[in-house]
Amino acid sequence: MKYTWLMRTTLSALGVSLFSIYLVGCSESSDKLEIKHSATEKLKVRAEQTEHRTSQQNKKQSTNNPTVAVTLPEQPASKKAVDLTQGQHQLWLLPDADIQNQETYAVQADPSVLSSFIMDGVVTMQVTTEHSVTAKLIETYNGDMGEIVWKGEIVDGNDTESMLVTEGKRTTIISLATRYGNQTVVIDKQTGKGRATSEDEIAQRQNPEHVDAITVKDDLRNSHPK
Repeated sequence: MKYTWLMRTTLSALGVSLFSIYLVGCSESSDKLEIKHSATEKLKVRAEQTEHRTSQQNKKQSTNNPTVAVTLPEQPASKKAVDLTQGQHQLWLLPDADIQNQETYAVQADPSVLSSFIMDGVVTMQVTTEHSVTAKLIETYNGDMGEIVWKGEIVDGNDTESMLVTEGKRTTIISLATRYGNQTVVIDKQTGKGRATSEDEIAQRQNPEHVDAITVKDDLRNSHPK
């Protein structure tokens, strides 16, 4: 009996001890979980505070240093950017409204049109402040120096009207004869800026009396070959 009682007492005490150890372990686990959760919350709060400060700093820098819009340079016109066989295309205009009695004057050409010459292409040119002419490219060949030469006919023109274009690497030279006068135009292919020379004004200055024959000296007129 004593032995049985002793065993029961021992087992009961052992059970109480194990239960106490279990409770202590649960308490420690709960404490650890609470500590871990608290640390996570602190990290989250710190991250939010850091993000807020960064946002405020960026906003302040943006206010003090406003963004400047960057304008990219225009790309050069493509060699075949314009189809001269479709529609009307203005080759050049006259920026100066008063060119009367001037031997030379400025022209402003369209580089994309200037670099798109093609057979059967049609271009329009302002030859006076009131008049423009249209020409159609009907022939092309290479000159002695390898330059490209284009021959054009004036639309609705007569046999005395013509257009001849010599296209070099940097400049294009256009000789134009129309009912409105004779012009030689030299144009920079990259910028389209050029100068027109009135051949009529030069001829007028050199020959104001419009003498169409060379005066022969008397000694030459009276000499006869033997």
